[in-house]
Amino acid sequence: MIIHFCLREDDGDLLYWRKSLPRGTFNYYVRQALLAEKAKRIADLPLPEKLGKCDGFVDTKLYFYDRELIQMMRACPSKKRTPYIRRVLRKQLEENANRLKAATQQADQPHIPDDDMSDEYRKMLLEMSGK
Repeated sequence: MIIHFCLREDDGDLLYWRKSLPRGTFNYYVRQALLAEKAKRIADLPLPEKLGKCDGFVDTKLYFYDRELIQMMRACPSKKRTPYIRRVLRKQLEENANRLKAATQQADQPHIPDDDMSDEYRKMLLEMSGK
């Protein structure tokens, strides 16, 4: 199944993400995002170093070979497919960014085991770590 897919200036965030991907991988990651949405999970999508927006226009075709995705797209009216794909991509990218942010924050926290450590000792460790 082939779907005509357009990104306009309103979709600067998706255009920026598309530009950050290696050449020829956009279709693959769109399919992964849609499959993850169908399975109610988060797709593992690559994110750029920093989030941004860019101007431009992309007029492309998306190719779907998976029977599940074809059924999913046929269930959606033809005029609503592009907005649906945009919404799914934004949701999946936001979830990936939140997951990355949480992992970064967790890595920044000093690991203090929960044991019989006194509060004074715990405070001293936190002060020494600079947090």
